[in-house]
Amino acid sequence: MDGKNNGLLVFVREWLAPVAVASAFALALAGIFEFIDSTEQPAGKPHPRSRSMPRAPRVTSGPRFVIAIPRSGAEVVVRDVRNGAVVGNAALAGQRFQQVAAAGDGTYVVSSYRKGRVSFDRLRLDAKGGPAEFTPLVNAGLSGVSTKWSDLAVSGDRIAYVTYLKNFARIQIVSISTGARQTWTSTVGGSVTSLSWAGPRLAFVWIPLRTGKRQVRLLDTLGSGGALSSSRLLLTLPAGTDAAVLSQDGKTVLTGVTQPGGVAVAEFSAVTRERTGVMWQRQTEGAVRLAQLKPDSTGTHLLATTTEGEVVTDPAHDLPAQPTGDLDAAW
Repeated sequence: MDGKNNGLLVFVREWLAPVAVASAFALALAGIFEFIDSTEQPAGKPHPRSRSMPRAPRVTSGPRFVIAIPRSGAEVVVRDVRNGAVVGNAALAGQRFQQVAAAGDGTYVVSSYRKGRVSFDRLRLDAKGGPAEFTPLVNAGLSGVSTKWSDLAVSGDRIAYVTYLKNFARIQIVSISTGARQTWTSTVGGSVTSLSWAGPRLAFVWIPLRTGKRQVRLLDTLGSGGALSSSRLLLTLPAGTDAAVLSQDGKTVLTGVTQPGGVAVAEFSAVTRERTGVMWQRQTEGAVRLAQLKPDSTGTHLLATTTEGEVVTDPAHDLPAQPTGDLDAAW
């Protein structure tokens, strides 16, 4: 990290108000789910058995900044995509951050959790990527247990978030403007991750505790809520796949698959369930996986993190000078 940028910027809520900046399609891994058999590496130490593919020319049309939450949850850190330098830090007194997602208007929604309550704030960056404002989304708080394997997705006025009641997962959707809420609850033990919006439909990956077989399912969120079992099965994920997201047009499922020699983001038809292509691939050695794919509003760029905790900003491009093991990230 750039030492000149390590100062912590603490915002007092009464001083803050919303604005907008640009962002793009993100894919982020927020650590290893407790339901998945894998191990974390110590922060700052890369996995000894992996190596990146040779670097291609860097794509420059994507977002300039990665917004990350370190494992401490004490702050939000903004890094420059080009060189990995920290361009800003921000914290809110008494808040422990957990998840971040691009909000589609150039701002970011950041979740915090404390004593059975999830709260949300809107983060705006200045032109240089520094955190400029945090605005509390006062209507959007949720009750429930939030964990490091919870997930967050934002579409326009709606926030989708995963909480838990013991082993039972719940998807809660809340309107930012009105506070109107809907809840879908699992009736068997399991986890929910990889939330992604496609219009009014919300895709997610369901991992039942009993079998561990991962399914991509689609929820019609125009209803009043109910059981997660009312969702529709889109795709059973192949072995070695932990997560998947649905494209914004609802036609393609993007999955992080394990294949001989490495990992790849593979494309499957949401209609035929057939594999139709590969978006990108990365050469690795050992049991390296992609454990979560996280979309943002535009659907045109990908941000990936491996189970090593390394962020990949473009196909086979590691974010330079990064620590490993961020809790969550978006751009």
